[in-house]
Amino acid sequence: MNTTVQRLLIFFIGIPTVVAIVLYNPYNHLLLHLVITFVTFIAVTEIYHLVAQKQALLPYTAVIIVSLSLPAAALLCSVFTLPYQYIEYLCILCVFIFFYFSIFHFHGGKHTESPFDQVISQISGSAFVMLYGAYLLTYLARMTVWQHSSLYITAFLVMIFMCDSIAWLFGMLLGKNNKGKVLASPNKSIAGFIGGFIGSAVSALVITALFPDFCHGSYATAALLAVIVAAAGILGDLAESACKRSAHCKDSGHVILGRGGILDSIDSILFAAPVYYVVLSLFIGVS
Repeated sequence: MNTTVQRLLIFFIGIPTVVAIVLYNPYNHLLLHLVITFVTFIAVTEIYHLVAQKQALLPYTAVIIVSLSLPAAALLCSVFTLPYQYIEYLCILCVFIFFYFSIFHFHGGKHTESPFDQVISQISGSAFVMLYGAYLLTYLARMTVWQHSSLYITAFLVMIFMCDSIAWLFGMLLGKNNKGKVLASPNKSIAGFIGGFIGSAVSALVITALFPDFCHGSYATAALLAVIVAAAGILGDLAESACKRSAHCKDSGHVILGRGGILDSIDSILFAAPVYYVVLSLFIGVS
C-alpha cells in the first residue's frame, strides 16, 4: 500500500475518529483521557526500547508504572478539577522513586566493575523516558478543562495534522532539490518545512472564520499561534528522528499502518502541546 493511500485512510478514518473522541466530553473528556493514557503506555514502551539500545535503564515494569502515574494524575485533576501543579509535584516524586530503585534494588549489572556504575545511566535514561513519553503528553490532557475545550483541542490537532500533511505534499512536489539540509532527517526538505507552516496557518485561519471563539476571533493571533505550533511540531518530528538515528532504528514501532510506531505519529504533538498550552494560557488568556 503506497504512502498516498495510507494518508487518505488516516484522513477519512483516523482523523474523524480522533475528532469524535475529542467532541465527546462528559467528565471533562474522560474518554480522551483514557485514550491519552493508552497512547502514553505505548509511547513510553517505544521510547524505552529505543533508549535501551544505547544505555542501561531501570526495569521496564518499574518505568512503565511510574510513567503512567502522570496521565493518571492528569485524568484525576481534570475530572475532579484539582490544580495541575500536582502533576509537577508527582514528576519530582517520580524522579525520587527512580533514585530509590536504582540505589537500593536495581543497581549494578553483570559486566560492571562497581555495583553503582550504571546508576547515572539508569536514572537519567529512565527520567528521559518518563518526561518524553509521558509528561509532555499531559499538556494535551490539561486542555480538557478549558472553556471551549473541544474547539481548542480539535483546532490544535487539525493544525498539527495539516502541518504534517501539507509538509509531506510540498516535499513530494517541490522538495526534490532542497533535501538533506537537516542531518537528523535527510529526507525532509525546505519546501516541506515551508508547506508545514502554510498548512498550519491556513487551517488556523479557517477555524477562526468558522468559530469566532477561537483566539477571540483574531486572525492575526490565530496565524501567529499556528506558526509557533508548526515550529514546535517540526522540532518534535526532528527530535524523534534524531532519537531513532541514535538507536539505529528506522521506526519506533509497528503499531500504525504506514506510520510505524505511536511515537512516529505523535512526535509533533509531544513538543507542540506544551507550547500551545503555554501560549494560550499565558499570552492569549484562554482558561
